[in-house]
Amino acid sequence: MQTVVIILGVAATVITILTSVLGLLNWFRRRSRRLSGGGRIVARGLPADLQRGDASRFVRDVEGADGMILAPNQRFTKIWEIQNVGSVTWEGRFLQRVGAPSGPGLITSPSRIPIPITRPSQTVQLRVGIRAPGTEGTTTAQFKMVDGNGTMCFPDRYASGLFVTVNVVEREKPLAAADDPESP
Repeated sequence: MQTVVIILGVAATVITILTSVLGLLNWFRRRSRRLSGGGRIVARGLPADLQRGDASRFVRDVEGADGMILAPNQRFTKIWEIQNVGSVTWEGRFLQRVGAPSGPGLITSPSRIPIPITRPSQTVQLRVGIRAPGTEGTTTAQFKMVDGNGTMCFPDRYASGLFVTVNVVEREKPLAAADDPESP
């Protein structure tokens, strides 16, 4: 008798779980139809990294080699070339700075720049105006592609995104003749 009660209790629990799972599946099915306007799911409204066929490839540093030596507060333009190697057109995308766009010892840059509409297989050059920090040292700024809502594209791929590293060195002043240890 006790075994029958236990079996009935387990069966009731299993039925409750199955009913909950089926209800949840139906909710997702109804929601996807409502979002997509029919029986198929479309990429619109989904985070960029969930869009099938969305991918990029770094092509080259066009201007501003990593590790370049700059004077304090020197301005320059960093240019990267990337390619849309997926099947999704990039529209409403931005290159966004990861972390603070300025501060002591940091490269100063805009927090976000627009990425031109880029169709599959096209390349695009991304230009960012940058200013070296005012103090000596080595520093790196990192940038990632985001959509219009600020949702990161490819968060699980391309971990470092695009970056620029600079070495800031105070330019040496020429020695005056009186300061030159080898002068007579």
